[in-house]
Amino acid sequence: ILSATHRNLPELVRNGEFRQDLFYRINVIELAVPPLRERPDDIALLASHILKRLAEEYECPPASLTSDAINKLKHYSFPGNVREL
Repeated sequence: ILSATHRNLPELVRNGEFRQDLFYRINVIELAVPPLRERPDDIALLASHILKRLAEEYECPPASLTSDAINKLKHYSFPGNVREL
């Protein structure tokens, strides 16, 4: 099982807001991935990948982003992280 959250699960466990037994079952290997706003250099690659996948799904030529569009994306905070991209 692969799971993700933006919440601080150890703190929630300490506060009794998340089940301790469940936390220890799912927290076998922890991989911390910084939010997209802290990785602006990844945005162009991720956007290109998403556009390619959408083009395959809809059987059309892949779209591309201008350097101005990529620059605007790099300066956006992405509160929804990669899902919002």
